[in-house]
Amino acid sequence: MKKYNNKNNLGITLIALIVTIIVLIILAGISISLINSDNSVLKRTIESKELYDRAQNNELQTLKELSDEFPYPVIPVDTEATRNSVTKKKDVSSSNPVIPKGFKAINVGEAIWGTSDGYKKGLVIEDVGKDENTRGSQFVWVPVENYNDFHAIEGFYGANRDSYLTTILEAGDSKEAGKPTVQNVNGTDESIAMYNSVKRFKGFYIARYEAGISGTVDNGGLSEATESNGEIKPLSKPGCGVWNSIPWGSNNDENTASDGLVGDDSADGVVKVARSMYNSSDYGAKSTLCYGVQWDATLNFLDSNYLNGQPANDSIVKNASGKGYYRKSAPSLTGYYAEKNIFDLAGNVYEMTMETGEFVDGLNSRVSRGGAYGGYANKHAASLRVVKSTDFLDRQFGFRVALIID
Repeated sequence: MKKYNNKNNLGITLIALIVTIIVLIILAGISISLINSDNSVLKRTIESKELYDRAQNNELQTLKELSDEFPYPVIPVDTEATRNSVTKKKDVSSSNPVIPKGFKAINVGEAIWGTSDGYKKGLVIEDVGKDENTRGSQFVWVPVENYNDFHAIEGFYGANRDSYLTTILEAGDSKEAGKPTVQNVNGTDESIAMYNSVKRFKGFYIARYEAGISGTVDNGGLSEATESNGEIKPLSKPGCGVWNSIPWGSNNDENTASDGLVGDDSADGVVKVARSMYNSSDYGAKSTLCYGVQWDATLNFLDSNYLNGQPANDSIVKNASGKGYYRKSAPSLTGYYAEKNIFDLAGNVYEMTMETGEFVDGLNSRVSRGGAYGGYANKHAASLRVVKSTDFLDRQFGFRVALIID
């Protein structure tokens, strides 16, 4: 039988073991080197995690900053808003109103944008947009800090409160008369948009001046010689001839009247003219004839005791003596008397609104507010209601525009 050399086999096995150990030592050295070197896998792993965490934090910070500003960029005062903007980087509120596209914020008197109490003084915006026909028109911010207070308020005639709230509505509203609601869910598309805008933005803009017409200084029956079909746009500027002698809409026959509501603009008058001022995408707000609730909110802005029915005896909402134009000859040019930067809420001309109701003249009656020239200042407070039919026109009657922020 063949014999194996166990000694040689043992030698080969020992050599293989030694080689294996040497290789393992070399590999271990390389691994240790890779772990401890500047380019080690461990360090690269740690650095990668740090870079990921940093990128994630940066992304979260960016999103937070965008969230803080979105959707309204912050712009300085006297700068045109190329989109709806704010002047202070914080939540949109009564004290930090939106400046609509096509307008700029301007500081007027004590009404300083960005200050803690500037919004209480009557913040002003000015049209600097594309339409040269309305450029320069100004509007005042009316804060509505408590939306539940945004409703019709009973006015005054002389020292006594009137009794209209049992009958009044907003035009086109099918709610039960005498029960004003802040929801207005049964109103027109426009009135619902108005209520929703006020709720969302915590206020609204009202024209600083009664409606006037460009290039005029006529203080008589001005609009008798002008178009009332919306081709000529109203202005909100000082020193204009006040736009009077224009009807609200059409005649007061309930069966045939066209009342100028959205979707039925065939009737010429203040509703159509007011809407014509801003009705394009060039601006971040739409114009409308001032609603009755907006008028009352404006008066409550001037005197917070108007809401509870206890204004001071010399308040403009109760007694407009010395607080409006009441001479008997003809109306004044726009811009006679102001409180909180809003002019002529009392005196000069009665101002037609979107307010309506079940009055003597029927459902097509419309409500005008404030006093008028030739009247009695001690009776004709800014809160006064005067009821006329939709086709009524007179030199003592004009109107004012308000804005619905988009």
